[in-house]
Amino acid sequence: MANNKTIPCVLLLLGLVVAASLLPAAVDARLVKRITKTYLCYCPCMHQQCMKLPGATREECSVACHEGCIEAGYPGGRYKDYCGF
Repeated sequence: MANNKTIPCVLLLLGLVVAASLLPAAVDARLVKRITKTYLCYCPCMHQQCMKLPGATREECSVACHEGCIEAGYPGGRYKDYCGF
């Protein structure tokens, strides 16, 4: 038979294990929410890819990056949002 201190310790450890198992799910949900934000696809596309092309206009890049993000499964950008350009 367990003594009076063993049961609370076991319950505490069990609670910590359950809490630790739920933490990654909460972190994953926030990460997915952050990844699906527009700027994680659209603005990097504008800044790092399209606007570096010689002669590219922000209007052309906006359309190209919007469509590319949609194809990749991310939300597209708004055509009037040029990410600072």
